[in-house]
Amino acid sequence: MNWKRLIISIPLGMLMGVICIIGLSQRIPTGGVDPSNSIYLWGAWYERVIMGVMIGFASELVIFKSKRNLLNAFIRGAILGLFTSAGFGFFQQFIDIPFFLAGAIFGGSIDIIVTYLSRSKID
Repeated sequence: MNWKRLIISIPLGMLMGVICIIGLSQRIPTGGVDPSNSIYLWGAWYERVIMGVMIGFASELVIFKSKRNLLNAFIRGAILGLFTSAGFGFFQQFIDIPFFLAGAIFGGSIDIIVTYLSRSKID
């Protein structure tokens, strides 16, 4: 297991969670100040943290073979982002398409950054 990858991916998931909270709070009519909305926003943040943990553990998963491995990282992260977003996005009153798209984009970008920063000097 690559601990460096996990140590980088969790804070990136936390950061993407903050960005997600900002985006979601803009779409809530009351501005996110209602206590039930706060729980909703915390749930979205926690889901992005879980996405970071999953991406941190997925270093050995190869979907697409490439020389620099960044395309594989984006595809892997996007799939994991969609997978974790499903747990939150399907259990609402409506299917939240922007939440799924953000999950794919955030997952792919987290995995690209983590793959780039955690690779060995020989690469």
